[in-house]
Amino acid sequence: MDFAGIGTDFSRRAVMASHLEWVKQIARVQVENGGLMGLSRLLMQKIEKTVVVTSDQGHVLSRHIWDNQPVVIQERLSLPQSVAASTEMTRGISTFGGHKCAYYCWPIVNQKKEGYLWILTEKENLSAEEMENAEYLRSALLVEIVKKQEQLKLKQYLRDGSILNLLFNNSDQLETMGQVWGRNLLITHIVMILEGQTKVPDHGLTEVRTKAENFLEAKYPGTVTGMIGKHLVVLFPYEKKTREKDGQTNDNWKNIPRQAYSELQEILDDVKLWASVGSIYPDQPLLYRSYQEAKVALEMGKVLGKKEKLTFFNELGAIRLFYNQRKQDLRDFFEETLGPVLKYDRTNDGNLLLTLWHYYASGGDISAATKGMFIHANTLRYRLRKVEELTASSLDDQEVRFNIYAALKVGLMLGIFEV
Repeated sequence: MDFAGIGTDFSRRAVMASHLEWVKQIARVQVENGGLMGLSRLLMQKIEKTVVVTSDQGHVLSRHIWDNQPVVIQERLSLPQSVAASTEMTRGISTFGGHKCAYYCWPIVNQKKEGYLWILTEKENLSAEEMENAEYLRSALLVEIVKKQEQLKLKQYLRDGSILNLLFNNSDQLETMGQVWGRNLLITHIVMILEGQTKVPDHGLTEVRTKAENFLEAKYPGTVTGMIGKHLVVLFPYEKKTREKDGQTNDNWKNIPRQAYSELQEILDDVKLWASVGSIYPDQPLLYRSYQEAKVALEMGKVLGKKEKLTFFNELGAIRLFYNQRKQDLRDFFEETLGPVLKYDRTNDGNLLLTLWHYYASGGDISAATKGMFIHANTLRYRLRKVEELTASSLDDQEVRFNIYAALKVGLMLGIFEV
């Protein structure tokens, strides 16, 4: 009798039984909707080591630290080059929250990388059985990640549709819609529009909207958000506060979007953010007007090249009146006012227009203007006299000063010159 063969067969059966039991445990967690947290906890308990699941960008989706292992898992893991470049399991040594330890990392792949499964250990290597346990779990994690993505897409689709209907007054059931989303849609709202550009070409706020929305909803309860095109639209609930004695307004509503913009730019540190805010209107149907104003302010803020990338519509002044004018009319106005100056700059490779802009931007302060352009005060005065000569007008005339400033704004808006 081949006792060796019997032993081998018995061992094989034992391994298969162990694998089957592991698969059953995984399935049980999924049936009970344990999700990524339940699955990663199951693996941690099985192999008695720290288990982390991240997105393809390293954002932590689930973490379970074994037996007080001295490691701190940040919200985002820095992906080693070997991990980012590989479609197979990689291993190495890295620092996690200031603690150096060995890691094993499996990419969770569908048609593309959807995330990573990490196992962190102190010194010992993983056994063959532990490696197999991780491999089995990886498929289950893929299912959960894809499911989570689909749920998020559906939620965002419904949210985007709701905010579109809200802004364009397409819904006569605001109270019911608000109850579904847990929001009071009948009160006054501040309308803010956000546009972003990441370091990755052609990537904007769509790729980071979840992080932005989660932050806004947590920090500003009652906020309504949604994407319209490439813009993230944010509606902040607003209640006007008054002084108890004289009944007058005692708060600055602009502080809400200013603070939110500042905080968002801080947490989205790899995104260049532009933002704009429309005027406040007490009636919900006028949200559409505020939204349109915010759109104008966003474009004007970008065109005018403001250092502060948050623009309020009611701070644009007279320049907002130009936005809906025909471009040809605006060009004619610029030519009539500053055409000779533009021609001189182009013919002589000059910078009279830029000098004018710095002069006006500094409020007519010669000292401040020269510092901004790094030129001598006499040089600035010479250039201003040249402008007066070319335009046959005096910069001391208030009407002339107004027209020139307006023409400069128009020139920036049309891209005739840049600052």
